[in-house]
Amino acid sequence: MSETKKPRSEKQKPPSEQPMPPSEKKEKPRNYKSVSMRIRTVELEVMKAAAEALSAEASGPSDEMVKVDVSQLVYTAAMEQARELGFTATAFKADRTIKASKVWPYVPERSKDGGSLHGQTTISIHPLYLRTIQQAAQSVLTKDGEPVPLVLFLVGSTMWFIACRQRIDKRNRALQAIKLPSDFYYD
Repeated sequence: MSETKKPRSEKQKPPSEQPMPPSEKKEKPRNYKSVSMRIRTVELEVMKAAAEALSAEASGPSDEMVKVDVSQLVYTAAMEQARELGFTATAFKADRTIKASKVWPYVPERSKDGGSLHGQTTISIHPLYLRTIQQAAQSVLTKDGEPVPLVLFLVGSTMWFIACRQRIDKRNRALQAIKLPSDFYYD
């Protein structure tokens, strides 16, 4: 009996070259987690303006523009605040041991009915930083005695960060021109 040769296109490919069925396809791992934030429009506008102002500053003497986006601004600010509260990516605590014990002064004001939260943005945070930020938020309280929700921690940290940068960077005119919402002027 003679074997009929299959044309090359019909030959069986090695397993590594065969397409995977859709149910077995693996998603490519991501190096970030997305967090959607519904915030006041003025808060979003301030964040965008600060990111742009800090982009010009980050460019430095090489004249090559470096872009700071809102995500980078927000998670940098939140990590700074987490560090101030004693949380770092290398020294986080077990979730069950975190007890919120003090009122955090940077919680954005919100009306009980949610107010006008018309601004919406999605930010990306590295997963190692997100856990640290979540734990820092759990460790502080609102005026009502509740743990600070993650979004409010992100917004409050960012406004605090911008206010601090405005105090130390008097030469950045774009940063100095940003008017923080009235509930974010800190002493």
